[in-house]
Amino acid sequence: MDQEQLNIRHTPVMLHEVLEHLIPAEGNIRVIDGTLGFGGHCEAILKHNSAAIVLGLDRDSEAIESSQHRFGMMEDRVIIHKAKFSEMSDVAYAIGWEKVDAILLDIGVSSVQIDEGYRGFSFRKNGPLDMRMDASQDTTAAKILNRKSIEELTAIFRNYGEIDGAMKLARAIVSRRTTRSWASTEEFSQLCEDVVPSPRRNAPPVSTLCFQALRIAVNDELIQLEKAVEKGISILNKGGRIGVISYHSLEDRIVKNIFRRESTDCLCSKKLPICRCGHKASIKLVTKKPLEPSQTEIINNRRAAAAKFRIAEKIT
Repeated sequence: MDQEQLNIRHTPVMLHEVLEHLIPAEGNIRVIDGTLGFGGHCEAILKHNSAAIVLGLDRDSEAIESSQHRFGMMEDRVIIHKAKFSEMSDVAYAIGWEKVDAILLDIGVSSVQIDEGYRGFSFRKNGPLDMRMDASQDTTAAKILNRKSIEELTAIFRNYGEIDGAMKLARAIVSRRTTRSWASTEEFSQLCEDVVPSPRRNAPPVSTLCFQALRIAVNDELIQLEKAVEKGISILNKGGRIGVISYHSLEDRIVKNIFRRESTDCLCSKKLPICRCGHKASIKLVTKKPLEPSQTEIINNRRAAAAKFRIAEKIT
């Protein structure tokens, strides 16, 4: 697939809002795009501010290769590293950046990853049960389904998919693997549809929730997100901003809670007469509620429908 085809298939989410609230149009700024992907947001940032320099991170080798090709003639403005976004501060320090002016995290799976059946992210296209963001890591979706206990699988589907009947699904997974190992997305999707009760009205399809939960477990996504937001805040310049685009309640809750905590002066119980924790706010909320995509964007890119964009600004 050539670069032009990739650009057509992958549309950056909430691009207008990212540029308006996160990236100043003028001035020498250092930006971390912690989820570089195929470079849609990064390219727009470079056009929006002609003096911006972007450090782009991704753990997907295919995304890294694509972005290296896309920005091959812009080495003075785009620095690309294969790394988890939770490692952003380490990478920044390694290239001589002690502080940055803006950080963007667009959490989730790109359209290109979903559309390629061999990656195993989609239940709509049959493929191997892989789901790894980083193909070099050992853990795959198949290994989790074939090796985890009923209790561990129940926790995955209950905590990461908020699935009713998580234990029933876990038992069915373990029962099935006694005769045949789990290998394909089609087989797993069918079991989910057969075993898990129909979701509540307006909820995502059963298979969407099951695949979400398994993908989060494979890639350790929620822990990585928590680390990334905390480290991101720590390396922002005063007045710099961090923005996170999330796609489901578990991700958004993590971002919301960290932003709330770090924008609060005292974390002590309200029952205490004086503050004993000494905690001081390091950020302020740019918007009290998350921004959401416009109806026009949702019509043009239905995968943007669930997006929520939270922004905070460093004040210390």
